[in-house]
Amino acid sequence: MSKANCQIKNTKRIVFTFFVFVFLVFLPKNPAILEEFFLRIKIDEAKAAEESYQVPVLVLKYFPLKDGRLDLALTGRNWLLEEARQRTEQITLDAVDSLEKGSIYHGYNFPDSSPSLDYEILETMEFLEPIPVSNNQVPWNKGWFRPDYMKILSDLNICDWVDNKGVREIWMWGYHYNGLEPVESNMAMGKASQNYWNFEDYGDAGNSERTNDMPICQHTYSLFNYSIMGGLGNVLEDHTHHLEGIYKYIDYDLFWNRFVGTCGEQEFYRCGWTHKPPNTMKVCGSSDDYNWGSEQQVLSDCQDWTPNAVGEKSLVDCHTWAGADCNQHFNGPNAGGIAFKVWWMQNLPGKDNDIYYQEKKMINWWDYVGDFDEAVKFTNKSFFYPESYNLSPTPVFCNKIGDANNDGEINKIDFEIWESEFLIGEANSADFNCDNKISLIDFEIWRARFNAKPTPTVNTPTPSLTLAPTSTPTPTPALITTPTLTPTINPSCLGGCPLITEKKSGTMVTWNGETLCYVKLSWKDIEGAVGFKVCRNSACVDTPKATSYVWEWVACDNNSLYNVSPIFEGCSVGSCPKVAVKTPIAQ
Repeated sequence: MSKANCQIKNTKRIVFTFFVFVFLVFLPKNPAILEEFFLRIKIDEAKAAEESYQVPVLVLKYFPLKDGRLDLALTGRNWLLEEARQRTEQITLDAVDSLEKGSIYHGYNFPDSSPSLDYEILETMEFLEPIPVSNNQVPWNKGWFRPDYMKILSDLNICDWVDNKGVREIWMWGYHYNGLEPVESNMAMGKASQNYWNFEDYGDAGNSERTNDMPICQHTYSLFNYSIMGGLGNVLEDHTHHLEGIYKYIDYDLFWNRFVGTCGEQEFYRCGWTHKPPNTMKVCGSSDDYNWGSEQQVLSDCQDWTPNAVGEKSLVDCHTWAGADCNQHFNGPNAGGIAFKVWWMQNLPGKDNDIYYQEKKMINWWDYVGDFDEAVKFTNKSFFYPESYNLSPTPVFCNKIGDANNDGEINKIDFEIWESEFLIGEANSADFNCDNKISLIDFEIWRARFNAKPTPTVNTPTPSLTLAPTSTPTPTPALITTPTLTPTINPSCLGGCPLITEKKSGTMVTWNGETLCYVKLSWKDIEGAVGFKVCRNSACVDTPKATSYVWEWVACDNNSLYNVSPIFEGCSVGSCPKVAVKTPIAQ
């Protein structure tokens, strides 16, 4: 647990103890109030356990020294060691706070709601030595190389940390200087998700060139490599870019085309992305990137986002996320677009989002951060609950209606039965609404009956929708039908190849003297196809329901070949003809 969280929770304990003292001294003759007081505490604790994923983090810090200071030739800084320690410690604590706030769905309206993510700094390791350097040259930055993540993590026996101690993220503090360029985010999909790997021998949806450069464990984990030269804004940018990478991997069309939205002149705008808030999406290209403090007003549905754009549109500008002072995005402790990045994350479909699209219920997108392996299997790599998941059980008449022990009374004994069986989570005597599980809905039924004692007829409420479980971030097995990725081959599968309707390319950015391009393919949908496999040379990605795909950061004037092949239920995936896409000649 982080120092900041410990300090906050210790303060809460002191305040809590004081109020308990007041209750005990001044209300000794009113046990009903005391009973209600302690009951509320238990329910709040139960809700907190049910609603948030624990995200254990291993922090690594590299501080190579020379004469008691950071080695200037390696790091670009000659700070005292204690300066580096204090700086990275504070930014780490601030990152925990910002990322947790960012995982609160519409947290700008409901700041007291519980976050989807509960970060815990499991351990911090410090190395007073240079970062090991690999032979992996950065494709768009010749002469600069990546850290040797394979060596670093293998030396730590990282799979013990991941598989046995529950680590899901590694936050690595280092430096970006003198030929060493860290990734912003890296990912090693676990063997538990092997059916969903996007490369033949590994899976990686991080914000990097996605090479096989980290040990593969049973469970998925991610690495974020921060620079001591950056601040909190840079750290959050690593995480929001990582989210963009994961969500494009899950469903490119729904995330990039519908959530991020289209640039250029539009009637209204969606949510934008890390570099471009919705009010800067009028300008395509990078000329208006990072303009988080723009006061340009546009219509956007981001704060009421749905895939089919039926939500309310409102005027947004930098004051929407930054308040009165938009200048904070460029100067002072909030530089780097911190407020925008938190606001952007809070608009990702989160807990209890109640969004439907094409008659399917949308999951909490933070499930892919809290437990990637379970989420990708549960949804079969999508943003929706599987059709086999019973979202609205048929109401069943239930004659217990809060009376767990069937003694004819609704009292505290019934609550204690609910409490004990809530922790077990199985269907038994505390299942007041007969939906075959013990949840907070059953408590609300008991509470209403305990307070009002109406006639014994109730309508079964619709269960709340969340993948976050009561104790560990693993959806209840009894409710999950794990999809099968490799069904029996149907020899009659004849779907043909899609018609390519657009081959487009253009320049994106010039980086260290090299021009980088993008390539976009569009195609006609094929009836019956559940998705498409899109490939650039031998690197392929599955894109459910998409009819276009964009490759970014492609070297210009290259000889790559591209193809799109349909995916049919119960069929092996063939290989359609490859096409060449002419990219601009590098300058």
